[in-house]
Amino acid sequence: MDDPGICYYVRVDNPNGAPLYKIGITNRTVRERFKPEMVGVSIVDIKRFAIGAEAYAFEQQLLEKHVDHRYRGPRVFRWSGNDELFTRDVLGLDNGERQLNLFSKEE
Repeated sequence: MDDPGICYYVRVDNPNGAPLYKIGITNRTVRERFKPEMVGVSIVDIKRFAIGAEAYAFEQQLLEKHVDHRYRGPRVFRWSGNDELFTRDVLGLDNGERQLNLFSKEE
């Protein structure tokens, strides 16, 4: 939690319907975080933090604020993270191009 971290916001293709959105944190790059399942995952935005604990606190605020739009369907990912999915673009950042540069873009 003392290492630098990022809070990411991604769009996830949903084979069962409309796209889903995920908020999460990592100490790696977003591409490394999703490497096993990168197909169908598009980076919408990321925010960098000097301290991982701050990234975690930011993530928790967003998850709590948008709890009413949490996804409650079949598992989308085979690993953890399914409980951080939303049924709509809760942050209003996906402009249709599926990638923005509001905080700091990561390639």
